[in-house]
Amino acid sequence: MVNDFYKFYKEKMKETTLAVDFDGTLVEDAYPDIGTLKPNAKQVLQRLHDEGYFIIIWTCRGSDDLINTYKFLKDSNVYFDNLNQNSVKNDIVFLPFPKIFANIYIDDRNLGSIPNDWEDIYKLIKKDIHNTIK
Repeated sequence: MVNDFYKFYKEKMKETTLAVDFDGTLVEDAYPDIGTLKPNAKQVLQRLHDEGYFIIIWTCRGSDDLINTYKFLKDSNVYFDNLNQNSVKNDIVFLPFPKIFANIYIDDRNLGSIPNDWEDIYKLIKKDIHNTIK
């Protein structure tokens, strides 16, 4: 039974899902305002998309703040697949849980820190992806 679930899971996760925090990670932290995009964030997210990654922007912002976040991302031409929502492909396995599922979480509130420039974040993703997804 466990092996069947594992095979099903691996098949569904052929693409790597990235959960990217908004405030302080994708943009400079200016809450309740929206900060400026971090260096190279837009270009790196587009490159990751082009390489086949599924990108979820996740934030604690809600209501009007969430709508403004969506508008900011669209107006800035920042690529993302979902905002605060799991991939439809993952819903069978992960519903009804509200936590965003990803293979990699990119968040300024981790146990260390993250680089300010997204080119450096890209290098970390590419370096660690082979150890994360096998």
